[in-house]
Amino acid sequence: MNVVIIKYNAGNIRSVLCALSRLGVTATVTDDPALIRSADRVIFPGVGEASTAMAYLKEKGLDEVILSLTQPFLGICLGMQLMCAHSEEHDADCLGIFGIPVVKFPEHEGVKIPQVGWNTVTFRRDCPLFAGLEQDWCYFVHSYYAPKCAYSVALTEYDGVVFSSALRKGQLLWLPVPSGEELPGRRCDSEKLSGRCVMDLIPAIDLIGGRCVRLSQGDYQRKTEYGDPVEIAKTYEGAGIRRLHLVDLDGAKGNGIVNLAVLSRIAKETRLVIDFGGGVKDEEQLQAGVRRRGCDGHLWFHCGGAAGSGVRVERTLRFCPPDHRL
Repeated sequence: MNVVIIKYNAGNIRSVLCALSRLGVTATVTDDPALIRSADRVIFPGVGEASTAMAYLKEKGLDEVILSLTQPFLGICLGMQLMCAHSEEHDADCLGIFGIPVVKFPEHEGVKIPQVGWNTVTFRRDCPLFAGLEQDWCYFVHSYYAPKCAYSVALTEYDGVVFSSALRKGQLLWLPVPSGEELPGRRCDSEKLSGRCVMDLIPAIDLIGGRCVRLSQGDYQRKTEYGDPVEIAKTYEGAGIRRLHLVDLDGAKGNGIVNLAVLSRIAKETRLVIDFGGGVKDEEQLQAGVRRRGCDGHLWFHCGGAAGSGVRVERTLRFCPPDHRL
């Protein structure tokens, strides 16, 4: 099967490639119109902001390519926004495949926007793509949504707003990303790629000053703080998550690991498998820091600079199966 992932500088391609790999499928990442048109299946992922993404698509002529496709087509996250007619996010005109707008959640006192967390998805029973599914849990991080409409094949409610968590039109689909033990994606195989194909969720916690944060477009001066990363990690674990990606943004900006104390606490207070990156540049420093903090647990370290790629720390990795390494 010839599977193509559209490249348009908008995020989560690596996650999609890993999900496909688990299904035994190799995909091509490209912005070449000929390769996209010749594919058996096309995936349109994305994380980011609608107007910038649309500008890139138009610059490369990919908007016209997408509109000409007739094969099964899967949009994910930002890909879903762009398949709608218009997004309120920076007043962006989009592809118009689904003739509905993408709008921002109404702001009310005491209601958190964006929606960040687990929520239920109810699937439409007459949709063959979700055969055998009625309801599942998904993790959402978004401020904008597609309203309930004739194209809705899955629905979610937040703050009294019922919105489309999956849309379908012919062979065009956008899917949410469920997680947990009974993943719909684990019940599909590579021959059903146009149907119920999803990916496991590995949440990420970005760290600055020992706190969980999110940067706006990578700008350290524009950050939102979400609280104690250890408590957030425990919440993830309680919801069924088994693996966590932990990023030391202080370390990534500087010359070494800064938030090792947070890593130590999460390793001691949870059973999560932890992927840690940011500031891991020297193997001796890493070994000494891990011993000093006593970070026994299930850890993989992602290293750059002088340490190269994939430094192994025997003490912290001994319980982590080799096939878990990223």
